[in-house]
Amino acid sequence: MSSFLEQLKSSFIHESEHIIDILPRFAIGIIGFLVAWFIGNRLKHITSVQLTKRMDDPLLASFFAKMLKVIILIGGLMFFLTQIGWGDAAAGIMATAGVGAFVVGFALRDIGENFLAGVIMAFQRPFRVGDTIKVNDITGVILGLSLRETHVKTFDGKDVYIPNGMILKNPLINYTIDGFIRKDITILLPNDADIDRAIQLVRSVVVEINGVLKDSKAPTISVTGITPEGLELQVFYWVDTDGAISVTDIHKEVITQSVGILLKNGFKLPKHIFNYNDYFLLNDKGS
Repeated sequence: MSSFLEQLKSSFIHESEHIIDILPRFAIGIIGFLVAWFIGNRLKHITSVQLTKRMDDPLLASFFAKMLKVIILIGGLMFFLTQIGWGDAAAGIMATAGVGAFVVGFALRDIGENFLAGVIMAFQRPFRVGDTIKVNDITGVILGLSLRETHVKTFDGKDVYIPNGMILKNPLINYTIDGFIRKDITILLPNDADIDRAIQLVRSVVVEINGVLKDSKAPTISVTGITPEGLELQVFYWVDTDGAISVTDIHKEVITQSVGILLKNGFKLPKHIFNYNDYFLLNDKGS
């Protein structure tokens, strides 16, 4: 019995000495982790504010700020484990995490591809929220960007979520990246129409339409083709996509004013008098 008590006492003294020996390193490790926590929180806030100003995307700015904090906290945890003598265990944890990330990344490579594409686009984005773009056969207005997909509202009201990988790998047309877009209409005139008079009349009303730009981006009007139905009078004009009046309303006004002034001045227009990529029937005016 006395032998057992002696062994117990010896073991307790040994463990106490060990605890006393690692206590300073334990305290240093805790302090190091707390410092990492403080720095992580501060850098998260600063990074979130700065990235939001640069990226105009609070979601991605917040994500990258959180990622920075996590990286700093992992560094603080590794420092703590190394201080208390668990450096080998910490290295094992990191190695296991690396292998796990590789396996998961391979299994979910499509999701990973879209995620990385979202990261790249966050810093080198070819569009802004509100821009009109075309990718493959999808045309619409950008409503938002997440880490996996881009939200586009088409002109017929559909909400399309395009994987970021598709946007990054395919040609993208941005119609409004500089804030301006050129629109056009085509009016069909009879072959014997007075072209100079028609151009003068249409220009006189188009330049007065609110929202149509002037000066270096003033409207241009010319005959661009001859068809069996008549002469193609094409009107090109520029609008500010960030203006108070919508592009659609301006476009409608250009059509209405241009056709109206010609009809009022005796021009006989074919029934199919307007096209934009295709011919559309505008009421039943003309002959």
